[in-house]
Amino acid sequence: MVKYWCPFCVESALSGVKKAFLPNERLYYKRNFKVPADWKGKDIVLNFDAVDWSAAVWVNGALVGAHKGAYDRFSFNITPYLTASGPQEIVVAVDDPSSEGSQARGKQQLSQHGIWYTPVSGIWQTVWLEAVSDDAWFSEIRVVTDIDKGTVKIVPQTNRPLKPGYTALLNIIADGKEIKTARTSANKQVEIPLENARLWSPESPYLYDLQLTLLDKEGKEVDQVSSYFGMRKISVETKEGLKYIFLNNKPIFQYGTLDQGWWPDGLHTPPSEEAMVFDIVKTKEMGFNMIRKHIKVEPDLWYYHCDKLGMLVWQDMPSGMVIEQNGNEKPLHLQHVGRNGPDLHRDAESAAQFEWELRRMIDQHYSMPSIVTWVPLNEGWGQYATVRLAKTIKMLDSTRLVNAVSGWALRPVGDMLDIHTYQTTVDVPPLPKDRASVIGEFGGIGYPLEAHLWNPSMRNWGYQTYQSAPELLKNYKHKFDQIVEMKKIKDSQLRYILKLPMWKER
Repeated sequence: MVKYWCPFCVESALSGVKKAFLPNERLYYKRNFKVPADWKGKDIVLNFDAVDWSAAVWVNGALVGAHKGAYDRFSFNITPYLTASGPQEIVVAVDDPSSEGSQARGKQQLSQHGIWYTPVSGIWQTVWLEAVSDDAWFSEIRVVTDIDKGTVKIVPQTNRPLKPGYTALLNIIADGKEIKTARTSANKQVEIPLENARLWSPESPYLYDLQLTLLDKEGKEVDQVSSYFGMRKISVETKEGLKYIFLNNKPIFQYGTLDQGWWPDGLHTPPSEEAMVFDIVKTKEMGFNMIRKHIKVEPDLWYYHCDKLGMLVWQDMPSGMVIEQNGNEKPLHLQHVGRNGPDLHRDAESAAQFEWELRRMIDQHYSMPSIVTWVPLNEGWGQYATVRLAKTIKMLDSTRLVNAVSGWALRPVGDMLDIHTYQTTVDVPPLPKDRASVIGEFGGIGYPLEAHLWNPSMRNWGYQTYQSAPELLKNYKHKFDQIVEMKKIKDSQLRYILKLPMWKER
């Protein structure tokens, strides 16, 4: 039982506001609603899927809670603050330091140019009311699959510790038929064997359905939710003396787009589910099997479609660093680590906030089979404590790979070593013995089309720019052919034939 509101950020065209929101301003929302009659006797939960950046919430004039973080879900049980009848009032106040703060925000910048985009402020994902049992309800479901043992581990977690006798009934469904049933105490893990399990992969993204029912001591149904899971394994293994990424115990060559997730009309928010799906489907049709979701976290619906369509995802943590506006000059990126620079020394408060949001990103997407890699840091932007962060992520989630830092200020930690190379002649990454070697970013070719330029007076973005489709195709093929050769040629041959200097690992 739910009621939805789907807003867009105030800077976007789809919001109807289309105004810049500055760090010294405060944004207010107000909404009235009526509690449906059939919700009587239920607890009413107010859910926010994402608000950028700091939010405080009042219901009928009473402060019910506050939250900081632009990309994670948060909720408040507003039942004690509701009146017995009549309209109820919700007020939300939002503050957003934008690029003048060091909070996680990705490519948002007050001064837009090049690769930096229009800021996103306020509510930018769905807000919804939910009626739940006043006794207890499922708050989180954690799923871990093990294709080697042929089992799935499930932890059904509830909103509060429960008295003895409460149980969770789990039903696993394949092709519409129930194939396994298990029962466990609430908040306890249960391991369920799956004989001849069907594996999830880009070629065959098979998903098992999962139904969970919470029962009280008398066996009465308290709550019920539906979910799903995919049986898959991602790992780094040794092949012919080198480290490779394996999916389901077989080598996989991952190739995909650096997906910014920015929309011309909705900014962070897709204009529709159809538009969201179109992008993923078109990416697969172009031959890619992976998307690196670049320093942004998407609505959960996006990951569901990646799960369903069979798209591997490398999930970035949105980066943050203080940017100082510098008059008519280019803004100064004050918290940025150069290629050979040491990690930043970040103050305790901002580090704690960043790591809270990092953990929330991992916890809230833990059970999604499409996500195979966590990328906590990108190109030195706000980079600090690289080794500790990478090891912490691995302890939080050992089922996925960790790409400790993508590009530039590399460190000897994580499951892969990742360089960025936008040169016409692509740099060859080093081949460490303990990690897989990847090119996390390359390409960057610009092709300006007169009728499709967002601002015709500005220079088209691109590391190399070409003026015709044949010229674009020729140079795109030249770059990608080099990647193909790197895949074909063995370690010693690769270094000799291309005659390129090897990067030294720091």
